[in-house]
Amino acid sequence: MASSEDGGLKIPNLGLFAKSFNYKIRIALSNKESEVGIEWLSK
Repeated sequence: MASSEDGGLKIPNLGLFAKSFNYKIRIALSNKESEVGIEWLSK
């Protein structure tokens, strides 16, 4: 219960947090997208 939003635990949106500091972000929703994202980071 304490590890969910219903129990009062709020997980911040880290993408919005990063954008507030003008960092570029990339969201990966699959393993393949993760691989592409890792390549994107290394550039």
